[in-house]
Amino acid sequence: MNAREIALLVSEIDSFTPCTNAKELEQIFNIVRKVIDFTTLHFTKVQGEKVILAIKLSAEWHKGQYRWNKTTPYIIHPLEVADFGIESGGMTYKKLVATILHDNIEDEENPRRRTIMRKKIRKDFGYAVAEILKLITKHRHPALRARYFITLREEKNLSHKASAIEIKFWDRIVNAKTFNIFPDPERDRKIKETLREFSILATELSKTLQKLEIKGQLGKHTDRFAAGNLMQMLLKEVELHI
Repeated sequence: MNAREIALLVSEIDSFTPCTNAKELEQIFNIVRKVIDFTTLHFTKVQGEKVILAIKLSAEWHKGQYRWNKTTPYIIHPLEVADFGIESGGMTYKKLVATILHDNIEDEENPRRRTIMRKKIRKDFGYAVAEILKLITKHRHPALRARYFITLREEKNLSHKASAIEIKFWDRIVNAKTFNIFPDPERDRKIKETLREFSILATELSKTLQKLEIKGQLGKHTDRFAAGNLMQMLLKEVELHI
């Protein structure tokens, strides 16, 4: 895509949840251009088209949603996470699409719409992306939400599990950069939750990557030391707010 085509895509994204200032619009343009350049270099033409579709769907499904400050379109967040994932290395087509769509189902309150979204994702992006997103998404029902880590631990597909945990780390590292804007009680809650949950996820990711390496299936996952590296990056961000 050339600059004009990217600008048209950004305009379409902006139509769902308008930016309140030129800086945010420029930020979306720059990240989208980076993602498109990455897909052009590393993926097939069809996969590149699917990534663009994922961006459009994410923007549509986040329509009218803004971040904590009530002014930043929510779509900027999944794009930032995708940008971080690309910079971290080991990004694949399936992980990129799942990253762009990672909050859509979890943020949707209507059960019927969640079902429609799941079917749409499976139809347009395939079984693997749908399963990775299923592992990322925490259930809205408290009882099932409490079983999240058990379900993740019991997942048999090691590649899907590793991809889901990597994306969750990228997401939390990006989120941790904004912990300082929350009141002390909320910030402290987020920090405690992060330290508790992601120590579990780091252990699970490490075990999973080691199993993939033994099987000769590590593929494009960052490397066998990804768990430790991601945990160090996360702790570095968290320590800035303690």
